[in-house]
Amino acid sequence: MDSASPEQPRALSSLAATDSVENVVIFVSDALRYDSVPEQIRRRGITARAIAPSTFTANALPSITSGKYPATHKVWRFQDDRLASRPALFDEAAVDVGFNAETVWLMDDSSAKPPLRWNHLTEERTIAELEPPFVHFIHDVGPHAPYGVDNTVWDSTREFFAATNDPMTLCDRYQDDCVNSADRFEPIYDYLQSSGLLEETLVIYTSDHGQVLGESTYGGQFGHVDPMCPELVEIPVTFMGAGLPTDHEYPGLVSGTDVAPTALAAQGRPVPDECDGQQLWTATPGADRTVRCDAWAYKPITVRDTTIPITAYAAAGVWDRGGGHVFQRRSRLLRCAYLAHKLLRGTQAPVWRPNASFETLAGLARTYLRSEHSYGSPSVTADAAKAAVPEQFTRASDRSFDASDDALEEKLADLGYLS
Repeated sequence: MDSASPEQPRALSSLAATDSVENVVIFVSDALRYDSVPEQIRRRGITARAIAPSTFTANALPSITSGKYPATHKVWRFQDDRLASRPALFDEAAVDVGFNAETVWLMDDSSAKPPLRWNHLTEERTIAELEPPFVHFIHDVGPHAPYGVDNTVWDSTREFFAATNDPMTLCDRYQDDCVNSADRFEPIYDYLQSSGLLEETLVIYTSDHGQVLGESTYGGQFGHVDPMCPELVEIPVTFMGAGLPTDHEYPGLVSGTDVAPTALAAQGRPVPDECDGQQLWTATPGADRTVRCDAWAYKPITVRDTTIPITAYAAAGVWDRGGGHVFQRRSRLLRCAYLAHKLLRGTQAPVWRPNASFETLAGLARTYLRSEHSYGSPSVTADAAKAAVPEQFTRASDRSFDASDDALEEKLADLGYLS
């Protein structure tokens, strides 16, 4: 990460053509890292380099919609966890609510869709079905693996990596998929423009987390969840519409948890006190701001026909404009065992084995066996950062529902989250 810019951020409302907006559209391009945001998106608005609230979709999406870090909202898994209450962003008493995730889950069934339930939503609606004032949230599959194809082409992400294990080809397909996602966004933007709604609508284009793309520093991996590093935590947040300037860079430090508070403030709605994020509509982040990233991912193992979720990876990070400090949880022995599992049976094993080298193996060892990492040149000290992260992650066991949904299990397996 670069050092702090001498330019000071300004409140978005001071740059917009209106003091408040009637509508909000949030488009999440899954697994889009900051340095890969397409130029067609950058040109449309104000782009910030933001820190993802997590490196895992199940943790990050609830943070984007609630404005809370994962350690606060305690939604760690799609199957078992849900937010304690419907996010203020989706208050149907205040706005018409639309939610669309069809490119991610590819579900044609009109019945309840499990991926929506963490948000207390049970049906999908397109933007054309909404009446102002509205909030429309789109979760797009983005450049998530399998790169360049939808989730039905391969039986699993591991099979995709087995068939496509050349690193350069994978990187090229990832970049193409970033543009594919932006192309799926364009009809939404065009609809707002042609309907005369764009000037009254704050549009936010962002991601839930980034992606590692074969960097030898981390052992030549492809994907996300782990390890927590800049390529996974740095995501774009582009603010468009509402008369905002185009092709502009936002100089302040932004968090994915800022999306919901900013949307609420832009619509003139109250921002809940319990939000960890900061609203950027009328306020600006301080030069010394730090933000967090929490990751706690599970893998299911089966013992005597009983499926038991175990911690696969857990880490907490504190970031500022210059860089960040990451603290990996679990003992070194358990991290070593997890690394061995990844090398032998993991989703990306078909890529690693034929492309392994001393450099990549050394990168893997450094990345996973060290308990603490520092990236860039953060102003915050490691001791201060360690004091700012939760001592442990906890789950809210009373916020659970049936975890045996076969359709959801199948979709998570297709995306490489289950093995």
